[in-house]
Parts: sequence; C-alpha cells; structure tokens
Amino acid sequence: MSLSLLLCAAINQTTPAPRVVINSFLDGQIFYLDRPEPIVEIGMMQIAFPPSEQFKTRLVIKEGETVVGETEFWDENAVRAGAFAEVRAKKGTQKLGTNSGKRTFEVYVNEALAGKFDFSLTKSTGGDPLDPKVAWKIVGPWKDLAILKHKADDGSRQDLLLTYWVANYELSAPNNKITTIVKKGGTVIAKNEKARAYGLAYSQIMLPLVRANNNPYTVKDLSSMAGTYTIEVKDGTRSLRNWTFSIASGEFVSHPRSDFNKTSHLSWLPGRIQIESHVSPFSMFWLGPKE
Repeated sequence: MSLSLLLCAAINQTTPAPRVVINSFLDGQIFYLDRPEPIVEIGMMQIAFPPSEQFKTRLVIKEGETVVGETEFWDENAVRAGAFAEVRAKKGTQKLGTNSGKRTFEVYVNEALAGKFDFSLTKSTGGDPLDPKVAWKIVGPWKDLAILKHKADDGSRQDLLLTYWVANYELSAPNNKITTIVKKGGTVIAKNEKARAYGLAYSQIMLPLVRANNNPYTVKDLSSMAGTYTIEVKDGTRSLRNWTFSIASGEFVSHPRSDFNKTSHLSWLPGRIQIESHVSPFSMFWLGPKE
C-alpha cells in the first residue's frame, strides 16, 4: 500500500464522520399535534465532529417518501464547543403532512447524511360531530431510550439521574402519575411515584435515583454498586418501559452504540452533549436497543 493510501486510511480511522446528536431530535423540536395538519417547530440541531471549516446543514422532512418540509440552518453562526457545533434553523415551522403513517427527519451536513430519525403519526378525531377535534398520536425512538447520567466526582454531591420519555396517550387516564422502580435482583433500591406526562407529544421525565429514606444515590455510591439492575416504568399495574443496566469498576457500563469508533454515525448515542457554548459536565449512559 502506498504512503498516501496509508495516510488516508489513518485519517478515516481517526476522524469520525459528522453526526447529529440524537438529543437535539428528541428534545430540540416541538410537535403540535392538535390540528388537522400537525406541525413541528424546528429549534436547533447539534452536530458532533463537524467540519473544522464552515459547513452547510440541511433538514429534509418526509411523509413516507414524499418531501413535505425542508430547511437550511444558520451555519455561519454555529456555536462550537469541544467536538460539537450547534446550529439554528432558518425556517422554524414545518408542516408534517395530513396522512397517517411514517415520517422521517434526514439531516445532511455538506450534503452527506448525518442523521436519520423515523417516527409515525396516526390521526384520530372525536368530540362534537359538528365540531370534531383532531389529534395525532406520535410513536418514535422516545419510547425505546433512557439515559442515566451524572457529573464527575468533584467532592460535592453529584446525584445519579434518570431520564426517559412518556406520552400521555400511553396512560390509562390522562395525567396519571407514573411509577419508576429500580431493582437489583428482586430488591427495590429506588422508587418514584410522582412523574407525569403532559400534552400529546412525548414528555421528558428526569428524576434522581433516591433510596426509600429519601437519601439520593450519588456518584460516590457507584464504587459499591457493582452488578446488574432493572428499571421498570409503570402506569398503575401496567408496565410501560423496561431496561437493564450494569455497573462495573465504579461506573455505569456504556451502551455499545456510544463507541463512535465501532458504531455507525447514524446509530450513535453520545456520551456527552453541548449546552450552549460549553460541553455538558454530565456523562450520559444510554439504555435501549443495541442496534
């Protein structure tokens, strides 16, 4: 192999492809699902490993295979932090089409696909037949994923936090309280019965892991917590979510899709994200599908 080919191979191995930070899809967009044609308000997109020079970001929204929306971003005003850049949409409001079925967000950086997110919308009508109400049910990756996170041990108290997403339509009654149970084997080590979901889209739920005596688990506890744990999210007696995670060597075991050297850039689950002009101090450990 020639020297030039060896150099190209080395560069390809050490320079990850630009990719969308999935959190900016899960939490960075606002869906309005209470109208005949649903819309989404595009806020920002975070790009990990962006080109060092100015780049071009473009979002394409599809209903099935039909393009129903598109916007470019203010890339010239990108806010960079560490290995990230955050860009804001030029055209915020986007229509999502009027048919039930699959939707796709495709994000391109310099015309190369950097993110692809699928979800579905299902239309329902009800209420007064002379004044029917329209609502759309959204189903997507929110239902599969969760995050455990914490800040580094800096001598102060750093709680262990759990984040997941639930939609109100999943509950047996609107605004029901949601129960979260963490177990090691058959022993409950943490429980929360106060979470709620609101509106038609998914609600982000973030809560600390807390013992029965209200004493929170902190990053200092991880060194004595080695083992395998389960998380169950329930609506009354109905199970909504189940995940398994492990702790080893004083830390949560990372999801295999968080290794950017071994995972497709379209499947990557980041261990850190950008918060405004800084890299977040929280390390994130994802729960969810392996592929």
